[in-house]
Amino acid sequence: VSLSGDGGGDEDEFAVVQLAKFVHIPGSAPKMGAELCVFCSRLPSSSSKSNTNTQDDDDDGVAEGEWEVLELSIQHAEEEFFDLKGWSADGAVTFGKSICWFDYHQGGILRYTPPPLAGIIAESSSSISYIRLPVDNRPKTLSRTDQLLE
Repeated sequence: VSLSGDGGGDEDEFAVVQLAKFVHIPGSAPKMGAELCVFCSRLPSSSSKSNTNTQDDDDDGVAEGEWEVLELSIQHAEEEFFDLKGWSADGAVTFGKSICWFDYHQGGILRYTPPPLAGIIAESSSSISYIRLPVDNRPKTLSRTDQLLE
């Protein structure tokens, strides 16, 4: 989930994004892409909720918006193609307005920033960035318990 907005307006935007699968993009150079399931909507502010009469509203508590499936290219160097072939998400975090998935074993981060809701989600304006992390000096065990990290 990625949230945006300063809390000062009537509504803040949010996005729910699932990294669904990786796809190979055909072409002369090896290129990897990803399929994302994306849902963007707005959270009404508490002041707009308190000013509405819930008996007359058609609001059933379900966020407005639609799920979209996007197939986006991953911005990566040619030699990183094979890193991405074996890549799998160990977790996800938000960073600013971006959603980042990380892989401890392959040593990488995928970063996706949903476009603002004011515009329409367009595959041509969106992309995913790949950031390689070092794996050579990654700890193999937890320091206090000597438990193996998987």
